[in-house]
Amino acid sequence: MESCQSCVRERSFRSLVAGWWSAKQRRGYRRALSGLTIGRGVGADLRFLTLTSSPRSPRVVQKSLQILVKRIRRMFGKFEYCCVRTSEGHGVLHLLYRGCFVPIDWIRHAWYEIHRAFEVWITRVEDRKGGIGGMSRYMVTQHMSNQSGYVRGSASRHWIFVGASRVFRRLLKLFGYVGGLASWKGVLLLQSLIEVSGYG
Repeated sequence: MESCQSCVRERSFRSLVAGWWSAKQRRGYRRALSGLTIGRGVGADLRFLTLTSSPRSPRVVQKSLQILVKRIRRMFGKFEYCCVRTSEGHGVLHLLYRGCFVPIDWIRHAWYEIHRAFEVWITRVEDRKGGIGGMSRYMVTQHMSNQSGYVRGSASRHWIFVGASRVFRRLLKLFGYVGGLASWKGVLLLQSLIEVSGYG
């Protein structure tokens, strides 16, 4: 009975989302939630981070992000992210990230040094209403709509795993939407175990 109820919930959610989310937003939601699911499985620090720009910023915000990520990985270790770039102000990045704990004061100092922008906001994902699912929906509804000035979405290479989109599409083809989603959750659990073991 529990399995049947789960199927009904999955169908209802799919129907709701399909009605008013674009294909790009659905992909964004799946990408965000999948990476956070892996992060929760390995006990990683899960955060939502907003990085802004200023008139003094020396380069496109995405390029500055690449510099910041390299510094974080050198200083603190694992850091995987998915992000949405918007045209707010002089360019803003909204990121979900997982990995090692990074002090907010360090991020603020590094971001100003790299991008000459003061405004940085950060919050724990689990502190937000709805946990990882709620945060993934927030990312899509607030920052992936035309009204938000959405520019593009992206993710680091190992936010999920290499070839994740191809695997997801294959599962849907083999098992249908509900069965494919159930199988995908199993894949994410396996990826969590791989990362915990040190092979991911």
